[in-house]
Amino acid sequence: MYILISFLSGIITALPLLFPDLYILSWFSVTPLLWLIIKKKPLYRYALFWGIGYYGISYHWFTELYPMDFAGFSKPGAIITIALCWIGLTLLQAAWIALLAPLIKFCSHLRERFGEWTAPVFAAAVFTALELCQTKTWLGVPFFRLALTQSGSLQTVQSASVFGSLFISFLIILVNGLIVLGFTENGKSKKETSSKKKDKHSGRYRKLVPGENMPKTKVKSEFRSGIFCKNLYVITAVILVVINYCFGILHIALDEKNGKTVRVALIQGNISASEKWNTMSSADTLELYAGLTEEAIEACEPQIVVWPESVINADLNYYESYKEKIKAIAADTGTIIVVGAFETENEYDGDGNRISKNYNSLYTFMHDGTEAENTYRKRKLVPFGEFIPMSGLLSHVLPLLTDMNLTGNDITPGDSTQITQTPVGRLGGLICFDSIYEELARDSVLDGAQLLILSTNDSWYGESAATRQHLAHASLRAIETGRYVVRAASTGISAVITPTGAVTQSIGNNEEGFIYGDVLMKSDLTVFDAIGDSFAYICLTVTIIPAAIYVILRIREKIVFLKNKNKDNGKVI
Repeated sequence: MYILISFLSGIITALPLLFPDLYILSWFSVTPLLWLIIKKKPLYRYALFWGIGYYGISYHWFTELYPMDFAGFSKPGAIITIALCWIGLTLLQAAWIALLAPLIKFCSHLRERFGEWTAPVFAAAVFTALELCQTKTWLGVPFFRLALTQSGSLQTVQSASVFGSLFISFLIILVNGLIVLGFTENGKSKKETSSKKKDKHSGRYRKLVPGENMPKTKVKSEFRSGIFCKNLYVITAVILVVINYCFGILHIALDEKNGKTVRVALIQGNISASEKWNTMSSADTLELYAGLTEEAIEACEPQIVVWPESVINADLNYYESYKEKIKAIAADTGTIIVVGAFETENEYDGDGNRISKNYNSLYTFMHDGTEAENTYRKRKLVPFGEFIPMSGLLSHVLPLLTDMNLTGNDITPGDSTQITQTPVGRLGGLICFDSIYEELARDSVLDGAQLLILSTNDSWYGESAATRQHLAHASLRAIETGRYVVRAASTGISAVITPTGAVTQSIGNNEEGFIYGDVLMKSDLTVFDAIGDSFAYICLTVTIIPAAIYVILRIREKIVFLKNKNKDNGKVI
């Protein structure tokens, strides 16, 4: 029964990811899980099934990959591969959440010493720490952080500009935990309270004599105390939500409109994954995007034009004719054009053997037809899409998954921000998967980026909610960094996003065309730019230290127990 409750709690919590207007659900939908962990036995399976419900719903868009004909899969092979990815990734993410229960158990001694209020605080810290850890390895993907459930309310997520999006997750869990304490029994049980009476002489409580009743005034006092505590927890939860929301209203209202104004056009060719990899040549793609670019320049005279991720499905350095065409458009119109394409770099080892490194890159062509010296290279790669983790093992165990590498060869991750200096300002690049990692956007801003250019290919997602979810990540990056984000997507959703996360211009899924908008080249830093994920690391510290103390104490108790047992065994009776 409890497992079912946890599972349903996870599903309900995930609903705002599909329907953003339901964002309010997250502020109380986690209470069943926290009630089981805080008030019942903190068994890992409760958290595990909550994670299965939450991530199982969140990753529904894997079904949109079917039939995967663009990757050469047969229909049965596509079904098996999609099922493995959906179930496997759900279980992998749920396993992280399963750690919530035993970690919260470690703080039981804190609750005994400092009171029940430590339980929701520690639960929020643990949850935040786990979400932070998901960003540090491919074994955890931060695509569905709890903060993303608030994409339907810009006011709620403005505090990300101070402590980052992980703070939103912390706040949601904290509020849920306070509600749990507010609607459950606090302090001593009724049976325990009614069986004792304070002695006049000693001042200590003693057991009541049969037939003796506790004074009415004492019962009234205990009752009032319990009600006050419960109300205080709920009131605190409401106050936290209100303060966070009011901060959001104020932050949006005070957003400074300073900086140089630059007009940017975003091109969306609406080429599906199947067309891109199977039927449409790079030359045809170039012609389509060149035509749309010329239309956009004639219509709105932008200073920057942005194309989506890997528009040119080949190494642009090997196709000089492609480059020359783009350079000609840039030079003839005086427009900066940013193009997503692949890039190959050859190195040679000590024996003279060639080692080729493939990159998913952004090329920048200046207004005078020259090419920027540096290209931005995608830093966070998609597991099984751009590289195969543990490829040697998986090739024997799950060979179907090795076919998920859609690029044919492993992509090499970039290792720097590669800020591009242009006549209109400094441009920072992000490509697709990069946008779900807040530290990448922050690094670009700290290195001088005044505008964040995000190129992505979301054609894999079809009509699912994943396209809106990916866009929501871009909004969070804009809030955190205080920068405009211009997002060019292959099939949608292309958008112009303000530093408060608002989408001012957009073009939806499966639409061909262009949009444009005026952005500000900003140089000021947010608090998050300055401190990064410091709050999340504090949560990680708060999680690790009690856990370590608990483990040490348990080991010590075990050692003492074994010593005493050996002494007893050595006695002669």
